[in-house]
Amino acid sequence: METTNAHLARPVLANLRQVLAVVQEILDSATTRARGFFEDREVDVDAFLFPDLVRYEAKCLFEQERYRQTGYRFTALSSNGLFLTYQANGYLYEIRVRKADEDGDLPSDNLSQTLKDFYNQPQLYLPGLSPVDVAALVSPHTLRLVVVWDVDQFYVLSELFLACPRTELGDVHFADRIAHAATAISMDSDFDDEPEELDEIDVEPLERTGTEGNDDDNEDDGTE
Repeated sequence: METTNAHLARPVLANLRQVLAVVQEILDSATTRARGFFEDREVDVDAFLFPDLVRYEAKCLFEQERYRQTGYRFTALSSNGLFLTYQANGYLYEIRVRKADEDGDLPSDNLSQTLKDFYNQPQLYLPGLSPVDVAALVSPHTLRLVVVWDVDQFYVLSELFLACPRTELGDVHFADRIAHAATAISMDSDFDDEPEELDEIDVEPLERTGTEGNDDDNEDDGTE
């Protein structure tokens, strides 16, 4: 999937950093479990069954309390569809989790009416809108998003994108790659930076202890 309007995606990715880290971990585990289904039977992966298994395994994980503590509300839809709601900084985020299409893009073929309604959000509450434009929005602080996941030729999780759909045809307001949780950690300062307060600390040598003239390094054991 291609990055589109990354400057619009960045603040949303920042607001959803914690919950997206959980989604990533769950999808990584779910794809591993789905591969195991075929490996245990020593058969080739069925490309049509695989996404169904991933959704089922992900559903089971999303329902676990240790993940729910992140603060999202999870709803299992028909056919093991995955739907999260999450509130952050005055916004309500409605998030679908869907497998990418054959081209690696936001899936838009054969959508149900429910998904068509979900995708269709032609105008968003974005910076710069006039008060009149904001007043015309039905839910100005609700944003509908899709986490789009894909796998490589070995059925290992390879890509994770956050997309904000604009129309049912697959057009998006923005789309950007979800950074792996391990690479999304930023440090406040470089390790080479010396703390400024170090000069204010008085360093005094410790007094030497032990019996004088009987140090371990010079102890006479009585041999020549």
